[in-house]
Amino acid sequence: PQNYTKAKEYFDEAAQHNITAAFNALGFMYYRGVGVPRNLSQGEHYLRQAADREDADAAFNLAALYQDVDGNMSRAFAFLEQAADAGFWRALLAVADVYDLGIEKPRNCTAAVESLKKLVETYGGVANDLR
Repeated sequence: PQNYTKAKEYFDEAAQHNITAAFNALGFMYYRGVGVPRNLSQGEHYLRQAADREDADAAFNLAALYQDVDGNMSRAFAFLEQAADAGFWRALLAVADVYDLGIEKPRNCTAAVESLKKLVETYGGVANDLR
């Protein structure tokens, strides 16, 4: 069984010691309402702390939060690109989709292919390891 109360205590303590992953975890908990009441302001606060420290997972989560709040990519895309630039696979795929489909950005097949190319170059060997 999952004990979110205990997990939050541990994340709070780690955040007091400036552990970047703890900021991401707390931000995600508040953003999604996992084990705590959903609080987008608190989620944004913690996720931004982690994203400002170059945490790609936090940048991706912050992009998702902004997309949920705004209903568009206006604030989200910069954080999506930050996560993609760090090689975060979900962000690489999302950036490719934005450019391929022209989601609030001019359609740019070259940029979409570049993002997918980086995804394959970074993670392509994983499929071979599973055989």
